[in-house]
Amino acid sequence: MVRFEAERPPQNTMRRALAQNPNLLRTLIGLGLTLVIILSYAVYGATINTEYHVYTTESYSSTAHLTLVNNSTTLNDDQKEQTEWIWHANINTTNLSWVNASLTGVPDGSILKIINIAGWYSHPELGSEDADQFNCASQCVKRTSHSSVSEGGGAELTGLTSTDPARRDGGTVRAENAAQAREMAADAISHEFDEPHWEIRVTIIGNDSEEPDVQIQYVNEEFSSIKQFALDAATEMMWSLAAVIGCFILVLVPIMLIYIFSRLGDKQDVDLLNDNSEQE
Repeated sequence: MVRFEAERPPQNTMRRALAQNPNLLRTLIGLGLTLVIILSYAVYGATINTEYHVYTTESYSSTAHLTLVNNSTTLNDDQKEQTEWIWHANINTTNLSWVNASLTGVPDGSILKIINIAGWYSHPELGSEDADQFNCASQCVKRTSHSSVSEGGGAELTGLTSTDPARRDGGTVRAENAAQAREMAADAISHEFDEPHWEIRVTIIGNDSEEPDVQIQYVNEEFSSIKQFALDAATEMMWSLAAVIGCFILVLVPIMLIYIFSRLGDKQDVDLLNDNSEQE
């Protein structure tokens, strides 16, 4: 018996610990399942009890009435004739968000210019479907006037009165109850643009007597509805459960494999020693 213990080959410390303490494996599995249940319930609770509320707005698009105030032909810096057309428009300033202008039926190189002394935001890529990695909050510029040069017989100019996304197309607020959330959403949307008077200028190279086709579209927002933010609790719980189980599988599977191989190694060692003892 003493000889058997002396000739037993050395084993890996982790393998011996798992082989000699099968309760360790059961403890790890039990702990993993407990954490799965706790974390799943936490995710489930977060989806059904939240302080965030989602509000929506109703957008009303209108066409501004343009009043022609001037039409003149002058010489530009290159001593070439140019014709300038000037219109005035009064726009509803209550919750005003977008101001979009279009110019059609003009030669290439004609200039469309919109002026408002209160200042407004625009950028060549604002409103473009092809804009890549464009963020108006950081790239749009606030000026009293913006302009666009016509290509292909027309020009477009898109502008915002504010870059704050909470003022248009809805958003979220954090409140303790629905009444407070509704009040906060209404405050976020409600504003008055400073100046209702807009000036539109079109400059065309040459002596042009035909009035160009200019249109101004503007958008006003109104509060529409609000509801508490909610997710599909059952779906979210299943996804969270799958994620947590997957994480613990990554931890437990290697340990279980080590345990299984260690037991197999022990059995082989015992069989080998028994064979040696029988031969002696």
